[in-house]
This record gives sequence, structure tokens and C-alpha cells, in this order.
Amino acid sequence: MATYQGIDVSTFQGEIDWQRVKAAKIDFAIIRASYGWEDREHQVDVRFHQNAKGATAAGVPFGAYHYSYATSVEEAHEEAAFFLDVIRGYQLAYPVAYDLEERAQQALGRDAVTAIAKAWCDDMKAAGYYPMVYSNLSFMRNFLTEEFRRENELWIAQYNDTPTYGSPFGIWQYTSGGAVDGISGRVDCDLSYKDYAAIIKEGGFNGFEKPAPPPEPDPEQPEETTVTVKAGDTLSGIAAKHGMSWQELYAYNGNKEVIGDDPNLIRPGMVLHLPSAGGSKPVLRVGSKVRYSGRLYGDSYGGNPGKTVDGTYTVTRIINGRKAGVLLDQVGWAPADRLSVLS
Repeated sequence: MATYQGIDVSTFQGEIDWQRVKAAKIDFAIIRASYGWEDREHQVDVRFHQNAKGATAAGVPFGAYHYSYATSVEEAHEEAAFFLDVIRGYQLAYPVAYDLEERAQQALGRDAVTAIAKAWCDDMKAAGYYPMVYSNLSFMRNFLTEEFRRENELWIAQYNDTPTYGSPFGIWQYTSGGAVDGISGRVDCDLSYKDYAAIIKEGGFNGFEKPAPPPEPDPEQPEETTVTVKAGDTLSGIAAKHGMSWQELYAYNGNKEVIGDDPNLIRPGMVLHLPSAGGSKPVLRVGSKVRYSGRLYGDSYGGNPGKTVDGTYTVTRIINGRKAGVLLDQVGWAPADRLSVLS
């Protein structure tokens, strides 16, 4: 299973050299944006915008988190509105996280804390963001219901050799005493078990525009497949096997560039493109109905120019490699590349 090495930071890490952090093989960061809600002017992390811009410039994908003091659903909504104001305008390649760990919240009991977490996460989802909840292992187990934990993204702090949560979760904060080049002093270190950057970008969350779905196949266009040339194959033999003329196969979708100027010199291992039988246009063969406007010739080499015609004919003979190698109704010879195959 792929994992991604990350850090989470706040003003307490001081000035961060994000270019050096990137060079230290840090895959992502989660940056504190705000805390509480009552004094918004002073409860934005003083280094959030600096860190967000530095991570962006260095190419470090990041998310953001809010430290909660909410003790009611109403206060959780206030915190959500405040946080959304702070992060507005940023594209966050990692989740937006709600940090729940206050003693005052623990005193409320599991159902009340779960309701607070749900209110904040619901507000994030309604605003087009990808939320998760952060806390230590004990808080997660004791103050969030199993149903909520099962249905939401979790970021669990447990300073241990391996996490012991026992069920799937997204990010593990495994130490608060990490050392990363570009950061003075200790820093929280994290391991992500999901490619959140891909999930969020592909889902169009967190300020990213959801990619347009691929266009529906055009029923008028042939589906394409390939054939690999084997020893003993000839261009005309491959073409006949797939219900087409060698001229059509030679001219189709870059095959001429693969083969070269001499269509007789195909080699084992060459990969040729061809339209599938179900979606291909009518192919030139003996018995085909064709429309031809131009001069007829007395032989397949293009000799003995005859009358000029404009009509519909049946192909009665094909000689590959000749200048005018298609005989029309025993009337005269015509160049294959000047014919419109009707059926």
C-alpha cells in the first residue's frame, strides 16, 4: 500500500523554508488556519497565509485545519463559517480537518461531541470541501460514535510504533517530535494512507474544478484496434483478414509512417492500426460498389488514358501496387485512392 509522508504546522513552527521542506521528501502538509470563532480578527493563525503561499510556491500539496473550542452545534456552525472565510481562495489538495480534543468537549459526552463534529463536516461538504476529523486515539474511540467514525475521514494521533485503531482511517500522526529540514525545532509528522491529492482533484473538492468527463464515443467514428505483424505476414493478407484493401490499411492512422515508403516491406513486430470491423467504413474489395469521378485507363499501370466518367461502378478486379489497379465493371481501370467506397 502506498503511503505519503507529511507534516502539520502552525505558527508555533515559526518561519518555514518550504523549498527545503519539499527537498526533504515531504509529500504533503496540513496547515492550521484558525481556532475558535468568538474573536475572528485575532483567531486566524498568524502564519497561515504565509505558510499556504510558501507551500504553494514550493509545490507542497497541503490541506488546512481548524482547532475547535465549540461546545454546541451552533458554535460548530460558527467555527465552520469562520474557517471557510479564512481558507477562501486557496486550492487545498489535502482535506480540511476539524481538530477536536478540548476537555470541555469531553465533558459533553459522545452524542454531543459527535453532533458537533457532524455539523462542522456537513458545512464543509455543503461548501464543496473534503472534511476529516482529527483527534487522539482515546478521544476518537470514546467521544465519536462508531457510525460517525465509519462514515467520515479520520486523522488519528497516536505516538506509537504502529497505529492500533483497528479499522481503516486516513492519516496517522505518529510523533510530535519530528525533525524536518527547513523547520527549526520539533514538528508533527504524519503518514497518509490515501492519495488525497488525487481524490480531491478528481472529485472537484477544495477549490478544484471537477475534470470534465471523457466525451461519449462517436458512433459514426470507427473504434480502433491494432495488429502485430508476424513472420510471413503480408500487408494485403492482413488487410484481407480484416475486410479491407491493402491501400486502406497502408494509409490508415499512421501505418504508412510505421511501414515506410515501400508497402511490401513490412517486418515482424510492427504494430499497425486498423478500424474494428463493427465500426469501420465500407472497404474496397472485389464486388464493392464505388463512385468514381475521373479518367479511366486502358490498363492497371495507368496507360492508354480513356474517357472521363462520373458514376457508380462495381469493382471486378484489384491489382495491388499498380497506379490504376482497380477495374471497374470491365469498363476501365482507376486509381484506388480516387474511389469512394459505397458498400
